[in-house]
Amino acid sequence: MSYYNKCPHCGAALDPGEKCDCQAAPADIAARRQAIKECIDHALNGADLHEMQIIWQFVSKYCG
Repeated sequence: MSYYNKCPHCGAALDPGEKCDCQAAPADIAARRQAIKECIDHALNGADLHEMQIIWQFVSKYCG
């Protein structure tokens, strides 16, 4: 049994209750991207060495 839903427009795998942004307006996507960037910047600026290692493991695994 799967624990995700599939977007009917683009086929993306979505968590239960998550809405796909494939149909969102470009301005909405840009605002969301900026909010995520600010959150990441805040997390990185306050991270200690152990937290930075965890972040690096995630980034290297999922971002090549």
